[in-house]
Amino acid sequence: MRTHQGSFEDVFSKAMDGIYGKMVSGDAALILRALVAEGREQTEIVAFYHREILAKGEDMLRHLVKRGVESGELSKGADDLDLRILISPAIFAAMWGLVFGQIEPLDVARFKRDHVNLMLRGLLKPRGAKR
Repeated sequence: MRTHQGSFEDVFSKAMDGIYGKMVSGDAALILRALVAEGREQTEIVAFYHREILAKGEDMLRHLVKRGVESGELSKGADDLDLRILISPAIFAAMWGLVFGQIEPLDVARFKRDHVNLMLRGLLKPRGAKR
């Protein structure tokens, strides 16, 4: 994401594809399950996951949003958001699959599409708006 030269919309969409692919449909969901189940007892594992995975992902999103504000693609103030709001729907989707997936499967592709569209509508500067 740091080197991609496309639009914010393009880079954000690709980033969410990767996140959903790993966190919701991949093995990372199993890690999330273990963190929730054992996190209070295994604080060093939680700290490691936060430092090595979550913090680095948040840093990349922060860089992406900052770049979007600087380029004029995003509304001013977008870089003041708590960036966890950008990733929390993916975490929800992963948790939903772990807990309720057998009785009410989530249409992950639709959920991801709606997540990305909702975030973009809230972040992108309206067309024709002044910087």
